[in-house]
Amino acid sequence: TMDQARTTVSKIFNGEPRSYTRFNLTQNMEGDNSHVEMKLSSDMDDEVEANGVGENTNQHNRPYYPSKLNQRSPKTVCGCVIGILILFIIGYLIGYLCNRSTDKTEIKSDCPVFNEITPVRAEPVYSLDWSDLRALLKKKLTTNNINSNLKEFSSASHQAGSTGDEALANKIMGKFKTFGMSTWTDEHYVKIHEPGSSNNRVLFRGNIVGTTEGYLAYSALKTVQVTLYAHYGRAGDFKRLQELNADINGKVVLVRAGLLSFAEKVSNAASMNASAVLIYPDPVNYNIKEDTALFGHVHLGTGDPYTPGFPSFNHTQFPPAQSSGLPSIPAQTITIRQATEIMRCSCTINFSCYLLSLLLSLLNVLIQKKIHNVFGVIKGYMDKDRYMVIGAQRDAWGPGYARSTVGTSLLVELARTITDMIKNDGFKPKRSIIFASWSAGEFGSVGATEWLEGYLTSLNLKMFSYVSLDEVISGFDTFKAAASPLLYELLENTMKQTGRLPSTVTMQWLLSAQGSYDRAASALVSAIRNSDLDDMEQCRIINNRIMRVEGSFLSPYVSPRESLFRHILLGSGSHTLAALVHHLEAIKGGLESADIDQFKNQFALATWTIQGCANALAGEVWDMDNEI
Repeated sequence: TMDQARTTVSKIFNGEPRSYTRFNLTQNMEGDNSHVEMKLSSDMDDEVEANGVGENTNQHNRPYYPSKLNQRSPKTVCGCVIGILILFIIGYLIGYLCNRSTDKTEIKSDCPVFNEITPVRAEPVYSLDWSDLRALLKKKLTTNNINSNLKEFSSASHQAGSTGDEALANKIMGKFKTFGMSTWTDEHYVKIHEPGSSNNRVLFRGNIVGTTEGYLAYSALKTVQVTLYAHYGRAGDFKRLQELNADINGKVVLVRAGLLSFAEKVSNAASMNASAVLIYPDPVNYNIKEDTALFGHVHLGTGDPYTPGFPSFNHTQFPPAQSSGLPSIPAQTITIRQATEIMRCSCTINFSCYLLSLLLSLLNVLIQKKIHNVFGVIKGYMDKDRYMVIGAQRDAWGPGYARSTVGTSLLVELARTITDMIKNDGFKPKRSIIFASWSAGEFGSVGATEWLEGYLTSLNLKMFSYVSLDEVISGFDTFKAAASPLLYELLENTMKQTGRLPSTVTMQWLLSAQGSYDRAASALVSAIRNSDLDDMEQCRIINNRIMRVEGSFLSPYVSPRESLFRHILLGSGSHTLAALVHHLEAIKGGLESADIDQFKNQFALATWTIQGCANALAGEVWDMDNEI
């Protein structure tokens, strides 16, 4: 091979005319792969001469034997190669210098000349401080604009899933688009209760006691009779009835509206084996007309109670299920006039306990409805994948002016104001702001809950706060706000109101878990003080630690299907700290309901739930403090 290479190079340098190359493609007829042979022309001539003139020159199937080439001195070959390289370099330099002199670019005097590379810096995000932001909001959120929205979004009928509800949804969507926001909708198919072909009936001594269009969704459907008065229907009210030796078993309980939800009243009555609940608005608490109907629901939970724990998307193929928060007894609202007639005929002077001959017949119908949630988003300029949500209920039974129209009007006006601040006042929110208009809120925040259930994995650790505009007008002169514990200090600092956590527990293990939480909180405060808060990555890490805490207060040891309110401080059920304290009191009092083993289980789970909050606040696994 080396001899062939030397001979070839020698022939090229010596100027021999036969310097072409021929390729032969040989196909093996027996199915072998093709191969390529490269033959220099001189070799072919030698091969032809060896075979003789006139002989068949088709040699595709013959073996190829390269002829032996003349050998030359290695010094001669190296010298030739070096000479050629020198000539090539000299020619290249001459061509380069000539081209450079003819194509010289003229630099104009008005062109900038940079002596060094100018670094490109990211555009700083301009954010208003709280005082500037508050002044802008006060200036732009005018009474005239709000009144205009109230007129535009008021509607005589916009019950969940109705044409009126859909028309309002389209109007809100159009507003969001007008503001330049990105918009989308979320569709669910949910089961709700509606009145039957005729109104529910309340009969007293065989006669119908007035009529009412009001009803309580998700009530059990039974016909029951005989009534017992139970004040507000609180647990303490039923306890006092027991102390008076009143027989609650199988009775229809008459209670006043207020202080706690309809669902809690019915749940308390069911726990005492009552047969049904009648709820009326007391004139002392409600400044309404005598025939004003009350509407509501009695599902002790949120969302569609027939798809607990999962979203109500179209044709969801899940086996039939229902929430544990659905009541086992019927419930109905009555008007002030109906309640007055019943009491005038039968009540005692102290209202402590009296029996009535009363019949309750419910005709509610369970149907499936399509509902729409409407969204508009203002994307953040730094952490657009972190967002707060501002939401308002859109639907209502009847006009629902205070319950839904006011919240919807404020939602749209806030969206307009903030987008205007971004366009004209230099406001750039660091995180994204989502504006949400929910449907089926009257049935227990169904639209909002189904959205959360449908996109829980996407929203986890991304949605860091939620502000509800529902029922912002209550008719009282004082301002009231409710929030999760992490927002108590914010409310206190902003509105000068103090929020306090419920449940004082003095047991040692729980105090140890609380100590872990306190130490983790102190460590976080120290980390914030010692961190560069202009470092966005550091701020993101700190915020992630804070955001994990609230979710950690939801007990991971109970099923969302069986316990709809899993928060150990604000929820309800055996997993809460309040239930733990009550069980401890039962043990100390020697009550039959006390169960030591069950208490130990409650105690351990509550302790580790609090410890989990401490671990979430601590951050990394090496910073966790499990000194229990």
